[in-house]
Amino acid sequence: MGEIRVVPSSLDDAAARLAEAGDQLEAIAGQLGAASGASGAADGAAAASYARMLSTWRHETAAIGGRVASVALGMSFAAGAYTTTDQRAMPGDPG
Repeated sequence: MGEIRVVPSSLDDAAARLAEAGDQLEAIAGQLGAASGASGAADGAAAASYARMLSTWRHETAAIGGRVASVALGMSFAAGAYTTTDQRAMPGDPG
């Protein structure tokens, strides 16, 4: 029979790295938003197309950042749940 082994501290470390990645993605989304004002395109149609492209990138990058942050939060919650479960199932066990 198989088993599942979880090291809560490793799960917390991974959650922290994911949270940082989510923050970085959201920062990139902010930079894309700032870049949309500086298209540099002389033609009105080209400038509008460029702005739409950057808006789409910004929106999608922010959405990915939010999803990554949500996964990080879930991992952190799971680490706490595993720790609580272990403490209740094996009180006094140093782990």
